[in-house]
Amino acid sequence: NGHAAASGTRVFHDGRLDAGGRLYGAWTGMDQKSHRLYCTIDNKPVAEIDINASQPTLLSSLLGYKLGGLGKGDEWVDVYSELSHLAMEAHGWTKVDDNIDPINLIKRNRNVAKGVVMALIGTGSSIKPKATPELASELGLTREGWIKFRDRLVSTIPSFNDLEPRYDNKGNLEGYINGAGFLSYHESEMILLTLEQLKSVGIPAYPVHDSLIVKVDDVSITAKVFRQTIHDYCKQLSGIEVLVPLSVTVADHIPTSQLPDHMDLKGIYLN
Repeated sequence: NGHAAASGTRVFHDGRLDAGGRLYGAWTGMDQKSHRLYCTIDNKPVAEIDINASQPTLLSSLLGYKLGGLGKGDEWVDVYSELSHLAMEAHGWTKVDDNIDPINLIKRNRNVAKGVVMALIGTGSSIKPKATPELASELGLTREGWIKFRDRLVSTIPSFNDLEPRYDNKGNLEGYINGAGFLSYHESEMILLTLEQLKSVGIPAYPVHDSLIVKVDDVSITAKVFRQTIHDYCKQLSGIEVLVPLSVTVADHIPTSQLPDHMDLKGIYLN
């Protein structure tokens, strides 16, 4: 809109400096597809590099767990797409719609999988007894389906067993251990480290929670630095060695032939 996005604000959770900590600025509130991807850096087109299914992927890596039963061997592309196969097996988990075509069914199941995962992490409990009315209505999720899928999730994302509520000395709920605040804090620390690494090699970047905006010309180097920074951080924290899966999004008019293929950015466990 003609204004430079020259500064940002870091926002923490729960009055703590080890919970939350995401960066917000003029660019974070823009709609990605209609506005943000049409911005420029130094008058050059931009791309957005995202961690695929970042919340379950990063939660598992930060706590030292491998995701289970995904993809082939120790490789995968998108946890939520993989989880949608669980949905196909969990008959009756959503209200039946006989008119939905197979492609839209896969997309819907992915959205349901993501919604359930986000709800469990957001409430800091892997045994949340039922979906909120809003979630159940929005996704068509049945009570039986919630329980069936929730229980299957733990075998795929075992780090959910480490989600716990946190109470004050009067027994009042005041937050969650290893929940959304924990996750966004470490996510933000990794983003900041990546920004510093990119700055050292002359690449300007803007963070959007679990993603980075860079010039299209800088995508390949940024992806390498981003994945290596996350690898080093998780290895130091939990001992696990992982290259997380990334995806790259550009505006409609930008050719994608020079961008990394999504299989070049798939998730890989190294130990």
